[in-house]
Amino acid sequence: MHVLNLGLLHVILAEGLLLLAEDLQLRHGCCLANALDDLFNQFKAWCSAHKIQSSQRRWKTKNLHLQDAKGVPQFPLMLTKAFNGRVILAFLADSFNNLDQFGSKCVFGSQ
Repeated sequence: MHVLNLGLLHVILAEGLLLLAEDLQLRHGCCLANALDDLFNQFKAWCSAHKIQSSQRRWKTKNLHLQDAKGVPQFPLMLTKAFNGRVILAFLADSFNNLDQFGSKCVFGSQ
């Protein structure tokens, strides 16, 4: 059961980081590598603000396993230690909660 849960977590982490990185790319016009680097800096600041220690290494595109050894695209996967995965998941949840998806003007409920 632990392996199944951890496997699902690895997929969720990769997809969440890619979504946040894509948002940074669209907002700031940077590449994926720079967006992941910025996200990692935000993650470390978030850990510090919440007094959480994590041994997570810096995120890079190769850590997301976007391609196999032959360069064929594959399903994103981010391998982490179990505890680090929990911390990153909490960071992602907080980041998505603070993400302004609609800009300054909300389109729902206004007619």
